[in-house]
Amino acid sequence: AVKEAEMFLGSGKGKEKKEMAINFVLKYKKIKRIIIYWTAGGWFPNATDKEHYHFLIDKNGKTINGKHKVEDNINCNDGKYAAHCGGGNTGSIGVSMCGMSGFKNSKNVGS
Repeated sequence: AVKEAEMFLGSGKGKEKKEMAINFVLKYKKIKRIIIYWTAGGWFPNATDKEHYHFLIDKNGKTINGKHKVEDNINCNDGKYAAHCGGGNTGSIGVSMCGMSGFKNSKNVGS
């Protein structure tokens, strides 16, 4: 996991980069999965979206941080976490694409 974190972190040299990678792995080692969603709202995140997801991607591809930090979902017992997955929030990062409001499928079914 340290090698993957080093690649993910990118910057830094030698020992400094290794220490950053080790700290990263230790901090996030209890995060087990990333869950991808789409919102039921518009093209840009609203307050409810920000409350429930760690990261949101708007119509223009811009990433917006949610209210909660990733580490808030390491332990969800305190009630202060991004509640994006019923019963599966502990150890999960929630990422959502904005913009499913008004969606209709190929058979014109939807709102």
